[in-house]
Amino acid sequence: MAWNFGRRGLIVCGLVCFSLAPATALAGFITIDDFSTPSEAEAYVIGMSNANPTIFTHTGAGILNGAQRELRVEVKTSPVSPVDAVGVLGAGEYNFGSLNSSGVEAKLTYSGPGGSSLGGIDLTGGGTNDKFDLRLGTDKPVVIRINAYGPSGSATVTVPNVYSSFGGTEDTFAFYKFSTTGTFSFSQVDKLEFIFSPGGTDRGIDFEIAAIKAVPEPATALMAGFAVMAVVVAMMVRRRRSAP
Repeated sequence: MAWNFGRRGLIVCGLVCFSLAPATALAGFITIDDFSTPSEAEAYVIGMSNANPTIFTHTGAGILNGAQRELRVEVKTSPVSPVDAVGVLGAGEYNFGSLNSSGVEAKLTYSGPGGSSLGGIDLTGGGTNDKFDLRLGTDKPVVIRINAYGPSGSATVTVPNVYSSFGGTEDTFAFYKFSTTGTFSFSQVDKLEFIFSPGGTDRGIDFEIAAIKAVPEPATALMAGFAVMAVVVAMMVRRRRSAP
C-alpha cells in the first residue's frame, strides 16, 4: 500500500508540474545559430585600402529552421575612411575585431533562402521562451541591437555598452523589453537581425559569439524537467514491481 501511495504521489506531482508549466515547455531552448557552419572556420581580413561603405558580405547556412545567415560589415562614419578588421566565421564561433578611426557595424541576418521569409517561426517554443541568450565575449563595450520582423509588425531593442568577459558569458535580452509595432509576436517571426557596433568613444570593436538561442526562464525549464523526471521514475518503479 505504501508503494502504491508513493507511485501515485510521483505521478500526481508530475501532473501538477505539467499543469503549472506551459504545455510545450520542452520545445524551448531554440538554437538560432551555433556557428558550426561552415564546418571549417572561414577567416577574412578587411584591408586598410578598402573604404567602401559595404566592405564585406558573406552568405551561408544558418541553424534556425534551415535559415540563410548573411553577415554584412559596414563603415558607419562619414566621411568614410579606411578600415582594418579581421574576423572568423564558423568552427563554433563568430569572432570580429577592428581597430581604427572608422565606426564599423557588423550585422547578422537570418532569413529564408534568398532573403525570403522564415515562415513565421515560433521562437517562444509554444509559449515557453521569453528571451534571447547570447554566449558573448567582448574586450570593450559593444552596442547590441536586435530586430525581429513578423507578418504584421516588428520589434527592436538596443542595449548600449554591453561588456562581457571572454569565455562564454551569457547575456540575455528579454522579449518584453522590445519596442513593437503593429501586432508583432515572437511566435511568428519571419526575419531576425543581430547588430553589433562600437560602444563608448572608442570606435574599435572586438567581440566573439559562441551561440545565439531563444530560451525559457530557468524556473519554467526546471519545473518541466521535474515533471518528466517524476513520471519516468514512477514508470520505472511500476515496471520493477510488476517484474516476476
